Amino acid sequence: MTVRFEVLAVECTMMILWDVMPPDFPDKPVATAFRVEEQSHLEMDTMYGSRFKALRLGWFGHVHRMPDSRTVKKIFNWTPLTARSKGRPKQRWEDNIIQDIRQLNIKNWTVCVQDRTKWKNVVEKAKTFNKRS
Repeated sequence: MTVRFEVLAVECTMMILWDVMPPDFPDKPVATAFRVEEQSHLEMDTMYGSRFKALRLGWFGHVHRMPDSRTVKKIFNWTPLTARSKGRPKQRWEDNIIQDIRQLNIKNWTVCVQDRTKWKNVVEKAKTFNKRS
């Protein structure tokens, strides 16, 4: 991934999440608050990592509870007809979710995701999850 693409990806992500997480940099202009040059990916991961994880898990549960006739569910379950390119496989969104579930030590997540209250507790647990502990 090129640096230009990384900058664009981070800026687009920040624009999407603007309503969810307003910036708390009152002394800095908003345009420079989220520049990749000022904050490394590691800093952003520690600042927003658990928040991203909770949002991902919440959407994952929402999609899994949808009926199979919904377009979003069809797109989620879709598999490409062509083979993947050679080399190291790119990490998919679902791979990130499975990794999050393993980090949170969730057993039998397929049953848990169908119960909204249990899954909401998982999402709340993800919000307070800290990698270092």
